[in-house]
Amino acid sequence: MIKIFPIINANKSIKELFQEEDFKLQGIETEGTKNLCQALEKLLCLKFLYLDFRKCKKLGNKALEILIESLKKLTTLEALYLDFSDCGGFGDECFAKLSDCLKDLPCLEKLYLAFDHNHDMTHKGLIFLGDSFKSLKKLHMIELSFVWCPKNLEKGFEYLKQQLKVWGEGKDVCFEEDLIAGRIIMKPNDFVEAENEK
Repeated sequence: MIKIFPIINANKSIKELFQEEDFKLQGIETEGTKNLCQALEKLLCLKFLYLDFRKCKKLGNKALEILIESLKKLTTLEALYLDFSDCGGFGDECFAKLSDCLKDLPCLEKLYLAFDHNHDMTHKGLIFLGDSFKSLKKLHMIELSFVWCPKNLEKGFEYLKQQLKVWGEGKDVCFEEDLIAGRIIMKPNDFVEAENEK
């Protein structure tokens, strides 16, 4: 966790921050999240951000809200990867705040969000998330993961699918869903073709 501060203080014009290589988040709590957010807010040129909060069970609702508020300030972001799998406290209020945050990221092109093993959410959280997509004009790749989440999310999944299909109208994108596994993916067709050629 300590490693991030010299990295940022030495170079505030960093454009990419891949957390797994730069610092570890496991065990982070509210105070650590505040410090992380203060550091992130200095990166006004950041284009790519990957943060892995898997198994951060002490993160809590307050820390998540602080993080989401800070992300709103990173308006140059083009790719955002957030993994909140097996985290405690990511409920519907956090989804509402995350939705508002995404609406404030006009340059976003790629979005990956994972909430696997999250038992604090309901279908309302997915509806909040779905409401953000129509604001993301440059977005062309989305991957959402809800593996082993509560089984009463069907209504939310249906709304998410509707919003994504509306968002994808007129775009050359491929829509994939596996609601049993809990994944929804939209990718450009040329990206899918390139993957198939490998």
